[in-house]
Amino acid sequence: MTLPSAEWQIEFLKYIQNILQAGSFTSTYKCALLIALSNVAIEKGSDTDAPLTIHYRDLAEQFMHLYWHQARPYKIVDQTEIILAQNTGNTIAIMQRIDE
Repeated sequence: MTLPSAEWQIEFLKYIQNILQAGSFTSTYKCALLIALSNVAIEKGSDTDAPLTIHYRDLAEQFMHLYWHQARPYKIVDQTEIILAQNTGNTIAIMQRIDE
């Protein structure tokens, strides 16, 4: 397997950028997924031409790492504890999963 050319890699990054720009921003899942995929690729990948299989558990661990602090209640001065919510007012789904 040969490595993708520099031109192909730039086109791929432009494609990802278009996905982010065109998407709805009621949540940060897309950005978190890209960060998680990048982290797993860096941590588990090698500099060989061998393909990398990314397992769901590895992605889940990265999501947990990214969202862990937001899933914990925090207190605003003179108010009760709250948990991070989406701009729609609902608790973020991943926060509910982390809490479970």
